[in-house]
Amino acid sequence: MKVKVLYDFDGDPDNGELSVRAGEELTVTAQDIGDGWWEARNSLGHQGLIPEAYVQLDIGHVEHVEHIEHVEHVEHVEHVEHVEHVEYVEK
Repeated sequence: MKVKVLYDFDGDPDNGELSVRAGEELTVTAQDIGDGWWEARNSLGHQGLIPEAYVQLDIGHVEHVEHIEHVEHVEHVEHVEHVEHVEYVEK
């Protein structure tokens, strides 16, 4: 899953954290870390923990969505292969 970084984060490498900058694109490698942390890899191949609240889904890279509960705003969607269920979408 591709995400865009919303805010700069200076990670602590001793704790396995990855430093990221706003606007950077990451690939999430694990979402089951817990306590608001995901594991991600940057374009240089560096991998580490990032705060999930600091990133947003890069909707241009979505191939399959099983369930969406609420969407407030979508700026641009290039292509969506398959959406199973959307509960509420606000324009």
